[in-house]
Amino acid sequence: MIKVSHVENIKMPVTYDRILVPLSRPETVESMVRIACDLLSKGGSIRLVNIVEVPPQLPANAVAKKDKAKALLLNAAACAKKLGVSTSMEIVNARLASEAISALAGQYEANLIVMGSSQRAVHEKVLFGNVVDKVLREAPCDVVVFSYTSEMKPIGYERILIPTSGYKHAQRALEIGIDFEAKFGGKLTSIYVGRETDTKTAEAILDKARLHANKFGVNHEAIFRAGGIADNIIGVAKEGDYSLIIIGSTEKPQYFKFLLGSTADEIVNRAPCNVLVVRTRS
Repeated sequence: MIKVSHVENIKMPVTYDRILVPLSRPETVESMVRIACDLLSKGGSIRLVNIVEVPPQLPANAVAKKDKAKALLLNAAACAKKLGVSTSMEIVNARLASEAISALAGQYEANLIVMGSSQRAVHEKVLFGNVVDKVLREAPCDVVVFSYTSEMKPIGYERILIPTSGYKHAQRALEIGIDFEAKFGGKLTSIYVGRETDTKTAEAILDKARLHANKFGVNHEAIFRAGGIADNIIGVAKEGDYSLIIIGSTEKPQYFKFLLGSTADEIVNRAPCNVLVVRTRS
């Protein structure tokens, strides 16, 4: 993982000043806090939460053992403090974690939710898992999902690969990638995969991405490949030893849990590096 420091006084292409970070897995804490801190605007705030799901047979306000939850949140707060960011913490009882996360995002007027998930070894027709899927569909703000490899490599920004299509989720993925590389000095690559006849469309989209990256002084490379979308993206990620792929979520209006076999699902499951899936409400 590269050594980075929080950079102040740079006007970034995307700004988040109220970030909600639901935490449940200890192994994701460092990377999720890093992502949240690196996307936080100057003077912004981060709220760390742990959702305790209460079974329907118990009263909604039933008191659960919260020692592990407290330890998880304290660890996350300590990680943020090392990056110079103060946080607030909360443990919430809820019937459904997904509903609680969306409700908290609305209550605190969050403009970003950062979540973590690794479902690459689970043979289910679910992109990430029920909680993350529902938040992706229902949250009132932008959502970034950190999907990590089985080796649990920490988040890193040395080389970022961004598949682009020109649509809004892909555009927000590009803006987040530019934000990271403008602050930390890595290399950003945009890739467009299509048919041989898509050359002019690809050139227009990739040129727009290059101009946007250059505006922030980001080292940018553009790649056009013809053929299978997922195969080409995975191949480039392996060949270039990329540390992170940032991909916009599907533009199609179907439920995310039925994405098995789609481009986003294939990339998440086969990627040789960590992946951020981005969904925007903009």
